[in-house]
Amino acid sequence: MATVNAAIAKTSIPVVTENSYFPYSYVKDDKVAGIYVDIVSELNQLMPDFEITLKPMSWRQGLQQVKTGKSPAILGTYYRGQDRKFVYPYSQTFAYERVVVICHPESNIKKGAKWPSDFAGKLITNVDGYDGWLDYKTRDKSITSIANFLEVPSVSVAWNMVNKNLVDCTLFEQQIWTIKQDTDPRASNLVKATNVTTEGVHVGFSNAANIAENWPNLPIFRRQLDDAIYVYKKRRNVHF
Repeated sequence: MATVNAAIAKTSIPVVTENSYFPYSYVKDDKVAGIYVDIVSELNQLMPDFEITLKPMSWRQGLQQVKTGKSPAILGTYYRGQDRKFVYPYSQTFAYERVVVICHPESNIKKGAKWPSDFAGKLITNVDGYDGWLDYKTRDKSITSIANFLEVPSVSVAWNMVNKNLVDCTLFEQQIWTIKQDTDPRASNLVKATNVTTEGVHVGFSNAANIAENWPNLPIFRRQLDDAIYVYKKRRNVHF
């Protein structure tokens, strides 16, 4: 009797991801690319029954998709259980990000400044939708009573504004700052004032989708994803 070895197709799980968060997740030549995209490719190989299909869009749009249950998950979120109750549960941590403050020299903010007390009266940009960078404290009176925040549409706008001295400082992610130092001569004129926080990065799942059971195999997928993340970190000797 003949034996047919047919490959069993994996179940695709759509996951939204940021479309302009270089170098982590962004669109280039109509394709999604970046550090987190490469990690997802490895995780897909490690899951026996599922694969993640990434759906790039703005971060704010992605959160709305998860909130309404139109998407089962979002890639690249910090744990924000108290502030984003519509995102739950979370995967294991697969990466980390460090939030820093970059300042123009005329702000008179020096390296090693204390956050937030040394930033009294300063105007600081924060990318729209990235309240999670400060655990939502850009709207917390304990900080807004000290510093002033201006939301801007993108990292590139924030970068140009601080370089042109239109604002005193900007919130940035460390890896983005490192790349700017290597690729943009203007970076040498700026000051990395301080680290604000270091956060683990997860796949966050839609509570609405879980309740509605729009993807009935989601619990199995979550287990396989966590197993894949565990193996990925062990192979890469990554510790969080």
